[in-house]
Amino acid sequence: ARVRVTLVSGQNGSGKSAIMQALQACLGVSARQTGRAANLAQFIRTGKDEARVRVTLFNIGPDAYEPSIFGNRIILERRLTRTTNVWKAMDATGRHVPTHKPAQVLKHLSINADNPLTIVTQDMARAFLSNKSEDRASKFRMFMRGTMLADIQDHLAAAESHLVSGEGCVKAYKQRTMEKVLELSEERKRLDTLQQVVTQRQRLERLRIAAVWAYVWEARRKAAATAATCASAERAVVSLASESEAARKRSDDARVVQEQLTAAMCTTNDQQQAALVEMQRLKGMTEACARERRIKEQKLVQVISEIASLQGQKEQCEQDAREDTSERTHAATQKLRELDEAANAKRDAVGAAARAEAEAKSEAAARRAEADEANRVLRDAESALASVATEMQRLRGEADELRGGRGRGDGGADLQRALPFGGRPVVELLRRVAAAVSDGRFDRPPVGPMGMHVALSDARWAH
Repeated sequence: ARVRVTLVSGQNGSGKSAIMQALQACLGVSARQTGRAANLAQFIRTGKDEARVRVTLFNIGPDAYEPSIFGNRIILERRLTRTTNVWKAMDATGRHVPTHKPAQVLKHLSINADNPLTIVTQDMARAFLSNKSEDRASKFRMFMRGTMLADIQDHLAAAESHLVSGEGCVKAYKQRTMEKVLELSEERKRLDTLQQVVTQRQRLERLRIAAVWAYVWEARRKAAATAATCASAERAVVSLASESEAARKRSDDARVVQEQLTAAMCTTNDQQQAALVEMQRLKGMTEACARERRIKEQKLVQVISEIASLQGQKEQCEQDAREDTSERTHAATQKLRELDEAANAKRDAVGAAARAEAEAKSEAAARRAEADEANRVLRDAESALASVATEMQRLRGEADELRGGRGRGDGGADLQRALPFGGRPVVELLRRVAAAVSDGRFDRPPVGPMGMHVALSDARWAH
């Protein structure tokens, strides 16, 4: 096999020890472990702000560390400043791999820079080669650290300490085990007692179940009897419901009749209003006709007087005609014709006025007949409405009675419950008793459906 050995030679102060210190710093050794400085910042050259050390490690063979990431070489770099230092691992191309720390790489490759035999400085070599008796202890310590026997001793001491504490734990566990055994025996005794209690409880549960079933059978028997009673009550309720439905139908029919009569009355009212309006109009027309008739009568008197005057003038003209010449006769004849025509016109006007007056009187008589007929229809409708209202009141009374006094106060519910048991006599009895309670004739109201338990022995309580 090829032996890889590197020799570094030079005069004193040429930097041989500086190379060793740089290797130590890059491989993770603290400044104090190098024996040359108190902190890493002291390794920076005077006048410079930082120092950088880079070590390249071969990463080949079966023990290579993550060759797929780093390749065949791993570069460790430590950058020192006056205040900080950065230690990182890079692959063969110089790319930083932040997921892998340098300490992980060194641990995998078994490179322990803290081991005094990994890097032996001049001081360590001088002390190791010395034959002085005071250096024997330091040699032994160096040997123990270099061979890692010191770590083994530390681990052995820790193991012995753990062993002692384990023995104490075992003793304590044994003590607790004995206590648990005693507790277990006590628990077994209590378990036996509990089993006896459980047995008694089971017996008690069986007795309770038997009692419950007995109660259930009794309840079923009572329920059957109650169901029979309820069935009879339901039949009575059905009968009452049918009667109530019939009364409701009669009430609905009466309501329909009332609505029809109301509509008819409204129509009659409208007709009456129209008749009144027409009567007012006819009255006005009659008054106008009367005024016109009086005016025409006055005109007729004037015409008659004018006709009389014309007759006198005619007679005078005839007399003058007999006395005068033919010219005067012709003029008088002409004037006579004019007077005849005027008289005929006046007679025609008088006839037309008489005919108009007759027509107005006939129309007024017809309107009076229509108004009388409307008043008669209105009186008939009011009479029919009153009879319908009376019938409605009677039907409502029957419906309330069939419903068992519903809506008559607190006694209505008692009447409803009493109807299936005693019929209408019991209902009437309870109604009168309720009235007596309202009048203060009882010291306190009676309790319960009275029709089932009591009989009326004193007639005073029924009035």
